[in-house]
Amino acid sequence: MPDDYTPVGAVLNEASLKSIPEAHCYLSIAGERHDFTGLSAGSSSPFAALIAEYTVSPLELPEFKAELHKEAIAAWASERLISKEAVWATREACIAALAVERS
Repeated sequence: MPDDYTPVGAVLNEASLKSIPEAHCYLSIAGERHDFTGLSAGSSSPFAALIAEYTVSPLELPEFKAELHKEAIAAWASERLISKEAVWATREACIAALAVERS
């Protein structure tokens, strides 16, 4: 979730981060990605920053996404010697900033 395609620059700057990992759901139809999140387009596509993709059924999605995201945040934070709690709090602040933009 870098600032170049999301409105979270102030939140990231406050945490001294350029980006943080974010689990992003989208639909793949006939090999073409479709994003229905309603976020405004930025200078780059969120698909350009993907580090992994998973095919998940709609019934499995809520639990799978939550667990995967927590694991990814913990690993990312550990690699950078940042507390996973601090990164998660920054992520939550970013989500709040996105919600404000959408309202």
